Amino acid sequence: MISGTLEECGEMREVKPTWQGAVFVCTHEREPESCKAWCGRERGTDLREWLKARRKAEGLKGRILVAKSSCLGVCSKHGVTVAIMPSGSEPSKRQMVVFGPGDDRERLWARIRNALVGE
Repeated sequence: MISGTLEECGEMREVKPTWQGAVFVCTHEREPESCKAWCGRERGTDLREWLKARRKAEGLKGRILVAKSSCLGVCSKHGVTVAIMPSGSEPSKRQMVVFGPGDDRERLWARIRNALVGE
């Protein structure tokens, strides 16, 4: 891993990620008076924290990156948008789902695990 800023390193360098795939959870929030749908910081952050805890409990920290994102371009009043991105994958392997408040978190985790780790 390269530490320091680009100025300290002198040039941009390519590095290989240690993870096998990434999960991006939308935490974008619009103004309350907006008529457009949005995932919401609170709902997105809650789901992201749960996914991070689940990943850690299974010993997959370092293999699966779980990160927050701004708008992923799929806005729904019904839930939080989650992008599942296998490392170096072709576009057909990428997945995007809208996770609703009543949806099963374990089912989402199983989908993520299968897509990124294959176990």
